[in-house]
Amino acid sequence: MFERFSDSARRVIVVAQEEARHLHHNHIGTEHVLLGLLAQDHDRDHDVAVAVLQSVGVELAAVRQVVVEIVGQGKQAPTGHIPFTPNAKRVLELSLREALDLEHEDIDTEHLLLGLLDVSDSVAGEALSHLGVDAAEVRERVRGAAPPGRGPSRLHVKPEYAERLARIESLLVEILDRLQAIEHRLDDGESGSSDFPAAGR
Repeated sequence: MFERFSDSARRVIVVAQEEARHLHHNHIGTEHVLLGLLAQDHDRDHDVAVAVLQSVGVELAAVRQVVVEIVGQGKQAPTGHIPFTPNAKRVLELSLREALDLEHEDIDTEHLLLGLLDVSDSVAGEALSHLGVDAAEVRERVRGAAPPGRGPSRLHVKPEYAERLARIESLLVEILDRLQAIEHRLDDGESGSSDFPAAGR
């Protein structure tokens, strides 16, 4: 799945892992993906997800504080492979569907944000609700600010293949977990971060 991610979207996943380690969490959840969207070092003026979140008053420090209030903070940083929670895996799957729906060739940060909004029963959803964010409004703003699609593309899928795509997406997530575990073993002894980290709730 990551081969379809833009550089910015990949960076979100990397930073999500860093946020999980920083909070001493042994999983990467939806809350870490949300923090990853806000915390990565990028051109914020041209990042749809960050621009929309900031337009409704969502800031990194506030989200991090709410996440700690909801989940708490662990006692020590995790070591080894950090798995994605089921909800975070779902966000990754839904980001692909959002890209398909918008007829975009790459999965970018706006698709990750739309995926987060789709999984409302999650820590990220609870955090955004706590901050007074209207998910429907954010969705509308994201879709309005997203660049126009290019028409049917290499990601275009006919309706009759939608069920097959869903099965493939599920298999991709399983493969992703296995690859991450293998990469961690290969990188064991290095800094602790990897180009392809694991994921959370």
